Amino acid sequence: MDGSKDGPLKEMPLGIDAATEEEYASQSRLLQEFTSMSSVDKAWVFKSDSGFGSQAMFSISQPNLLANKMKKFILSSHVSRGSNKSVSFQWTPFPVEMTGVSVIAPSPSGEKLLVARNPEKESPCGFEIWSQAQVEKEFHIPPSVHGPVYTDGWFQGISWNHDETRITYVAEEPGEAEAVKGIDKSLSVGQVVWAQVRGSNQYLVFVGWSEGTRKRGMKYCYNRPCALYAVKAPNFESEADGHELKDCSTEDPPLVNLTQSISSAFNPLFSPDGKFLLFLSAKCSVESGAHSATNSLHKIDWPMDGVLSSVQNITDVVKSLLSSLWFSIMKIPIRDVSDSPTKGSLGFGEEALQSLPGKIGSQDLKDVLAAVDHVIDVGLASPSKVAVLGGSHGGFLTTHLIGQVC
Repeated sequence: MDGSKDGPLKEMPLGIDAATEEEYASQSRLLQEFTSMSSVDKAWVFKSDSGFGSQAMFSISQPNLLANKMKKFILSSHVSRGSNKSVSFQWTPFPVEMTGVSVIAPSPSGEKLLVARNPEKESPCGFEIWSQAQVEKEFHIPPSVHGPVYTDGWFQGISWNHDETRITYVAEEPGEAEAVKGIDKSLSVGQVVWAQVRGSNQYLVFVGWSEGTRKRGMKYCYNRPCALYAVKAPNFESEADGHELKDCSTEDPPLVNLTQSISSAFNPLFSPDGKFLLFLSAKCSVESGAHSATNSLHKIDWPMDGVLSSVQNITDVVKSLLSSLWFSIMKIPIRDVSDSPTKGSLGFGEEALQSLPGKIGSQDLKDVLAAVDHVIDVGLASPSKVAVLGGSHGGFLTTHLIGQVC
């Protein structure tokens, strides 16, 4: 065999053989496949102009590894329901890239779109209001008024009012900014939404994190107490030239804490008819110290007449639903590590955390069975009518319970 026709031997980096190199290449191809997938960041649904089905708008993103940035797109679809109750999506041919866009917010009707562009260095913030075929208005807010608009998951808050004539948002505040009156400087503000009320007065509802012994940082710990507040929106009127808006309120409006009876309230959202204010609560985390405890869903009956009170009837939605269906609910209080039935959970010290390794599927199983035995003993459940379900580690426990007990 003539070896002169063979290609030159491929030199391997020191310490890497052919099998290792192939594994690296396989991992690289896998990474490229993952990064080519887009993810949905947010979605909005509107009534269709035709009266049939709905119109949906999706904000999607895709990693750009070379630029170390995320590409952002808008994709739209018409959603309809078939005769057999199936749901079909009629997508636009291609998504539209939103270059340089920090955040978008469609109006309640879907007929307008707010596009916000945060500045680079000391440039102004840019705001554009789009209609279906053109840019209707464009604003540039200098740094002397406010800094970048917040776009993170906790403090972001861009909201249209219901007649689509005003927009509220949260931004970095320099010394000369003119903010909404009545909000104490000790509150860190975010997640602002417009409230529906009858009459000329309009209100803003937002989340406030108060200064205290806990640090401001939210990135690695969400166990900060917070509350929902309501404040009257500024009453702006046009100046004589018609171009400038001036806040005509003469006094600071009262700030109302809507959730005094609960230690945590965030992600406010009004029902479509404006009669209910829904929100999430991490009170289990705040009150126990456990990290990433399950959030609960609550609602407040919203006063459409605009007469606000700090004494609100707050309803636990899930608990109320289960109770209305004649379910009994057992809530296990956790006072300290020694009597915690959930040994192995975060937030109760290293001793409790390290008690579970080596005993998974036995120690945690006994904890669940002890709870089940208790409700049977007090007559709240029948031993012949017990079902089990769970998600994440609860799904793992469900499998063990079925295999070891049933």
